[in-house]
Amino acid sequence: MKVKLKIIFALSMMLLMSVSACGSNSTTIDEQISVLAEKSYLNADLCKVNLDFKSILYYVRLIDGNIVFVKNKNGQIEYINRLFNGEQISCGSNDRFLMSMKQSAMDYPYLYFYIGEIMENSGANTNTLTRLNLVSHTIDRIEHQDNSILGVSTYLFKGDIVTIKNEIIEEKIKTYIDCYNINNNIWEKHLECFYNTASEKGEALYGICANDSNLFVLHDICNNREDVKHYLEVLDKGYNVIQSIEIDKDIHDYVLSNFISDMQTFDNYVYIYNASNKGYLAYVEDNTLKEVYKNTNFEMAINSDSNQPVFFIRRSNSVLQFDKKKEKLEEYNLQVKTGYNIKTILCDQKYFFIVFYADDMPDYAYLIPREDITNVIFSCE
Repeated sequence: MKVKLKIIFALSMMLLMSVSACGSNSTTIDEQISVLAEKSYLNADLCKVNLDFKSILYYVRLIDGNIVFVKNKNGQIEYINRLFNGEQISCGSNDRFLMSMKQSAMDYPYLYFYIGEIMENSGANTNTLTRLNLVSHTIDRIEHQDNSILGVSTYLFKGDIVTIKNEIIEEKIKTYIDCYNINNNIWEKHLECFYNTASEKGEALYGICANDSNLFVLHDICNNREDVKHYLEVLDKGYNVIQSIEIDKDIHDYVLSNFISDMQTFDNYVYIYNASNKGYLAYVEDNTLKEVYKNTNFEMAINSDSNQPVFFIRRSNSVLQFDKKKEKLEEYNLQVKTGYNIKTILCDQKYFFIVFYADDMPDYAYLIPREDITNVIFSCE
């Protein structure tokens, strides 16, 4: 997909025991549950999380077993911190909410994320950097008005909250890295570039993520409709481009030809997920991107910025964990009641929060310690 279309889109578990290890292959999961109840396996029902799933718009983050999520309450959204002990604390509401991406950036005790909302006075749409205090359970806005289009992600990089913004200026679309420094309350722009919608020439940024050392940015340079080059730019802490990796056609056509809904990095690995539900994991080496794994519905668990990244295949029971020693993904199947599949996974250093769903059935969620996850069969009842 060409640069113009990309910008238009932007506008708008760890290991588990196999069945054979638990008993005969001919037994069903439901039958195994009764067998395992007589053994020293973790009772998953004790780890069940009771929530009003129908009211939940999206999950934000898992922090030491506390679940931060957003729900719909009487036509407005409300930010909830569900504590480990089960208590749910409201952190404030917003009656101007329009949309939000799922990424958030944590600088404890603060959790930062952008939301698209309606401006109170003018009624125009705006991106607002929002800050949630996990100790006082309050939320506030960091005011900085611009003309950027809704739908931006949020990352923490060297004390800055970073994102990519798009602004329409007559026949041009300006894109840039927007940075808010937490300590000095200063806003800055980097890698500013322009794309002309009439001539279909110019440059655009359309994806970003950060690790402890570098910022990774997707960058297109368009000479005309048929001549577009795609790059992954690697930036240092001074926002200087230190490496420019040209992306080949196969990678572009698989995952970069549609709006990027999630982008993450760990070590020298980069993960990309698009609006067509295609996920791609690659390794950065010798100025190239080397494919590690790709699949439809291949998602990274929310806030897998832990030191053990976790992935899963949505609408299945497949979980993939990255083995750093082997430098590859290890894939395992969760043992779940027949008909139920993974809806989403959040993780932190200690816990997994897993939501299962089935057609025309209620959702079930579990908060499981990492070290116990191999001893669980999820009954979903």
